[in-house]
Amino acid sequence: MPRRTKAERHPGIEDRWSSTAGRSGKGKRWRLRMRGLPGHERPVVELFDDLEKAVDRRAELLRAKDDPAEQRVEAGKVSLADIATSYHKWLSASQDKPTEHYLDTVEHVLARAVDAGLNNVRARTWADDAHGWIQSLTAQRHGQKKAKPAAESTRRAYRAILGGALNYAVDVREWLAANPFRKIKTRRTKAKRLRIQSQTTESNAHKIIPVPVLASLVGDAARWRVDAKRQQAEEAVAKHHGDKEAAAKALKVSVATVYNRLARHDRHEDPRWMIAVLMTYTGMRLGQAVGLQWSDLDLAARTIRLRPEVIGNKSGVDSTVEMEDELHDVLEDYPRRGALVVPDPIEPNTKKKSKRTMRRQWLTESFDQYLASHGAAGHNAHDFRHSFVCMLTAMGVPTADVRRRVNHSDVAMTSRYADHMLATYRRACMGWDGALKLRARTGQGDSSQTASR
Repeated sequence: MPRRTKAERHPGIEDRWSSTAGRSGKGKRWRLRMRGLPGHERPVVELFDDLEKAVDRRAELLRAKDDPAEQRVEAGKVSLADIATSYHKWLSASQDKPTEHYLDTVEHVLARAVDAGLNNVRARTWADDAHGWIQSLTAQRHGQKKAKPAAESTRRAYRAILGGALNYAVDVREWLAANPFRKIKTRRTKAKRLRIQSQTTESNAHKIIPVPVLASLVGDAARWRVDAKRQQAEEAVAKHHGDKEAAAKALKVSVATVYNRLARHDRHEDPRWMIAVLMTYTGMRLGQAVGLQWSDLDLAARTIRLRPEVIGNKSGVDSTVEMEDELHDVLEDYPRRGALVVPDPIEPNTKKKSKRTMRRQWLTESFDQYLASHGAAGHNAHDFRHSFVCMLTAMGVPTADVRRRVNHSDVAMTSRYADHMLATYRRACMGWDGALKLRARTGQGDSSQTASR
């Protein structure tokens, strides 16, 4: 039986001798001939100098013949619905399979994009339409009667999922030449680069919290909140010369309500104060402060462990940082009310003799209100991180050590943050000798002000 050639082992590929191939004027080429392909009225005939390339092309055409999604690609009509189906299947079969919740989220986001009219990814205006659709997203949260604009985190998640699906279509399946979701970045001139740099420096200067404001945020005065209802009842009773019935009529409540309000504590601790203390003395992010546990603290060694699984640890690295002396003194005297350092906000109920635990999410949602009520209006939680970097740099701590303590990805990022208002911080941090002294600055370290609920 005669031995088959390499080409005969692959149906559809034929040996074809060419007078132009090879150095000697003679050589072999391979011709691929395929029938029944979608999007092609006539058989596909292609010539190759390399047999392996011909075999790969044949396999690609066979996939296009069997896979309905590939058929649309060969016909030049790739759609987002086809990309979504193939992308979801690829994610489910990948070695690092994501969670079922993430797979459902991907399917939901891509289905919403298709329903919004973004199915034709080859349209010239697809990128602008996609960005406009994401900006106009609405969400109806629990307890809301009307839908409100979606949060920025939701819009970022939608952009990431859409971009991932299109990157899959470009890099893995080669259905698209480029990701239409990415805008082409224009080359910056020197003047434009300097203008952007000056604007960034000016805007970042407002992200630094002044040292006197930081001192007030971590002081004991900001730790306690006055009970507004008790204060209102006391003022009404004093106005009516101790007549509680007249005070109840003035407040439009029952006499029992007045008695209950007067029986409440005159002040109670604000758990957001501990969040401000942790972020001021460590530079950790808001999620890390809210999720910090007592088991992460080693008061004897004066160290703090930053767990990688905590929300807010972007690097995902388990690291240990040293603890400032003033923070150590605060945590040593702070009462432990559970596994978490930042306690759950509670509201006493004198009538039922119980405590109603509020949503822990309130800590993060209302933190900007806490800042505004203590002289830091216009700032947010991340500004504590920038301020911590500036204070360490102003005290003369090496940049590499600062980068390690805040867990930045590179030294350049730390240096960029450390340049903001550095001259002002040097004057404010004068005489600190390498240790933060915010509570000692105003004499607020007196533990005699500590009180129970």
